[in-house]
Amino acid sequence: MMRVFSPKLTVCYEILFLCALALGLAYIANMHNPKGLSWEQVPLKTTTVVQQNDGLPEAGTVGVVTTEQALDLFTEKGAVFVDARFPEDFSEGHVPDAVNISPGMFSEDAMELLGPAENQTLPLIVYCSSLSCRMSNELAENLLMLGYSNVYVYEQGFEGWIEADGLVEMSR
Repeated sequence: MMRVFSPKLTVCYEILFLCALALGLAYIANMHNPKGLSWEQVPLKTTTVVQQNDGLPEAGTVGVVTTEQALDLFTEKGAVFVDARFPEDFSEGHVPDAVNISPGMFSEDAMELLGPAENQTLPLIVYCSSLSCRMSNELAENLLMLGYSNVYVYEQGFEGWIEADGLVEMSR
């Protein structure tokens, strides 16, 4: 007959209790942290661009471009493409002439690559790996905070660019 409180079973109960306690405390700490992880996906405030000539999104918002619009802007050289991926991913392939502003890059370095915000006349098209990658949205928001107002996100990312047969450049 098995005893309810055998030494081995007691250890298992203690481990289970400590794991539950750790999960509970982590959940509470996350909920009270202003930069805590969200349990649900919150959509980015965006404005869809119907045509490039129809105007810009309101100040303080990030526009969204479709694959067709991104390809047109690339063909017309009507935008600066900004790759938000890590340098290793950028070197394996990127939109030709894109500027790589990787996560963690200081704002001074980003401004040096793009030039002063007040001199930026072309739209900035920010992209990362794919639709599930959020680094492009974060970078676009940071660029807005730095004073760049003509900022758009290409949500399909580099995967969408390749699927649409967009040109690809490799870094050496």
